[in-house]
Amino acid sequence: MAMKKTSFFHRLSTLSVCVIALSIFCNLPLAAQQGEKQAPAPILAETLAELEKINQTALGSDYAYHQLSRLADQIGPRLSGSPQAQQAVDYVAEEMRRLGLQVQLERLMVPHWVRGEETAALVEYPGQPSNASQKVVLTTLGGSVATPAEGLTALKTTQPVNAQSKFGLKSKLAGVTRR
Repeated sequence: MAMKKTSFFHRLSTLSVCVIALSIFCNLPLAAQQGEKQAPAPILAETLAELEKINQTALGSDYAYHQLSRLADQIGPRLSGSPQAQQAVDYVAEEMRRLGLQVQLERLMVPHWVRGEETAALVEYPGQPSNASQKVVLTTLGGSVATPAEGLTALKTTQPVNAQSKFGLKSKLAGVTRR
C-alpha cells in the first residue's frame, strides 16, 4: 500500500494528537496515585479550538495508521528491556526528529523478563495407552516465577480438596471439577 503524501503540518498534527493523548492517559493514573483532589484547570476556548483543528487534521490523514503499522507489524511485540522495545524507542525518536522536533533520550532501568522453556504433559489419565503421555500447549505470563527443576504434578478430582487432604496437595496444582 502506497503511503499518501501529507504535509509537514498534517504529520506534526497527527503526532501531536498522539503525544497529547499519551500524556493525558499517563498522567491520570499518576494523579490518582498521588491522591490529588484538585479540580482541573479550565481549558481556554482558544486552546480547545486549536486542539479541535489538530484533531480534524489528524483524522484527515493516515499518518498515524502507518506509524502504528510500523510499530506493530515490523518492529513487533515490545516487552520491556527487549531489542524490539529499543527499536521502537529509536524509531519514534528518529521520526520525531524527522518532523523537526528536538528529541532527547534518557537512559533508564527497566525490568527484563526472559521467557523460559514451556512444556506440559498429561502423564496419567483415564484411557491412557501404555507408555504414552499427552502434550499440553501452554504459555506463561510475563514475570512469572520459574517452575522447580523437578516440575509440578497436578491432580484432577471431584472430591473436596485442601492442602492437608489425603491427596497431599501442598505446593502442587489441583484442577477441581464437578464431573
